[in-house]
Amino acid sequence: MDFPANSVVVFEENRTRGELYSLWLDEYDVDVAATKREADTALDGAVVVAVLNQGFADGAASKLLEIVRARAPLCRVVATRERSDPFPDLNVDHQLVKPVFEEELVDLVETLLCRANYHLALSRYYQTNVDLSAFEIHDGDHPPDRTQYDELQQRASKLQKFIARLTKQMEQEDIRAVKRDILLERDIEETDSTEKIDSKYRPGKCTNCGQRWDGDADGEPAVTQLGAYVWRCGGCGHVQMAADPSHQHVNRW
Repeated sequence: MDFPANSVVVFEENRTRGELYSLWLDEYDVDVAATKREADTALDGAVVVAVLNQGFADGAASKLLEIVRARAPLCRVVATRERSDPFPDLNVDHQLVKPVFEEELVDLVETLLCRANYHLALSRYYQTNVDLSAFEIHDGDHPPDRTQYDELQQRASKLQKFIARLTKQMEQEDIRAVKRDILLERDIEETDSTEKIDSKYRPGKCTNCGQRWDGDADGEPAVTQLGAYVWRCGGCGHVQMAADPSHQHVNRW
């Protein structure tokens, strides 16, 4: 993956609308996919933001989302939908209700790109320091390759400066969101997928059935977190989303 990453894919069957989104996002590397075949071609590990129409390919959005997660683990996903459409059971980062306006889409994609690059930079910085530590803890009979060691130090320094620049550009809530994502990934690896994951932004109860989410229900989790701001009720299965605190202007469903 090129660094910093700026690859965006718009999955939109309405090609005119997709090209319009691409025009709005022309400062980035944008591909528009209007068919399943085009989607398969456009999607690779370098994609860091996807704009996904909920109705893409006659309801294949959920399957496409699985492929996105598998091929591009760092990809942030924005789903667009008609106001009359039901709230989808999709684990996405944000929902935008049509009509989508240029300012909100551009601002949101910029924020998600910053998050993705911050996540990537932190991961690479951590790995570089692990590699440096391996050089520093070595057998005395086998001194480290000084050239490679110097290259790692230079890489760590560049990453540190890049992270510092990103930090100045990002809102504190966006920084915390990336750290929550990293912690959530670790929690998912270490716990059962049905285990409840708490968040201070979790609503107090289900808006559909009214069940409280501050405890368990009949021995089962009262709520399961599907994404940074998305939860599924353990009582009725209703999927509920709270607005990202750093993007209160994003349309609510």
